[in-house]
Order: sequence, then C-alpha cells, then structure tokens
Amino acid sequence: MTRFQKILGGSFILMVLGGVAGIYLYRKAPKDITKMKAEIHIDAHELLRAYELDEREAAENYTGKVIKVMGTVQTVQLSANNLNVVLSDAESFFGVNCSFVQSQQEKLASLTSGDTLTVKGLCKGYIDDVILTQCTLEQP
Repeated sequence: MTRFQKILGGSFILMVLGGVAGIYLYRKAPKDITKMKAEIHIDAHELLRAYELDEREAAENYTGKVIKVMGTVQTVQLSANNLNVVLSDAESFFGVNCSFVQSQQEKLASLTSGDTLTVKGLCKGYIDDVILTQCTLEQP
C-alpha cells in the first residue's frame, strides 16, 4: 500500500466513526427530568432579573440545571403540539417560558392568567424570556 492509500483509508475510517457517533448522539433520548430532584428553587421574577443583570453569570448558575420556579401565570398556550405557560409579574414585559410535557395537558387546561404555580423544568437559557423545557407542575 502506498502512503496515499493509507491516508485515504484512515480518513475513511475516521469519517465512518464520526458518522456513527453523530447518529448515536442525535438519537439519544433526552433526560427524563420528571423523576429528578430540582437543584435550585427560585421565584420567576428573581430568575429573570438574574439573566437581565448578568447573563453570563446566570447561565453558569442555571442553564442546563433542573430548577423549580414559582410565579404568576401571564399567558397560557395550549394546542395539540404545544403546551406553554409564561410566568411573570406585573413589572416585567418578559418572563419565564415553560414548555410542558404532553402528560401535563389535563392539569394545564384549567390554568388562567393570574394563577400562581410552581414549575419544575430544565433551564435552557435566555432569549428575552428564560426558557424551561420538559416542565411539570409541582406542589409549592
């Protein structure tokens, strides 16, 4: 075998291994946070303020962690594929956007603006609103 053939063969093997690793990571199931304990308990207003004041520090403290957030319902959006509740207060234009798992649909159906609730979810970061995914309703 020539040197070129060895390099070509090695490159092909690396590409195949990279493809297999990529497929594995893509198909890997997300964490089931419904059974995980919340690492942090915080008020929705305090969480939003933390991101507004210092996004980098707040990201280090909250992003990627399971947190429990207490707040007042600003909006509720329920559809076949989308279960979102935004927690906020009268002072804030933005809030904490909570995307719920489908099993929570019945519990969310009776929510209205102004209700107070506690949500557990995975904090994904901040884009005007703080984003929580895989949320479930919790007892305060």
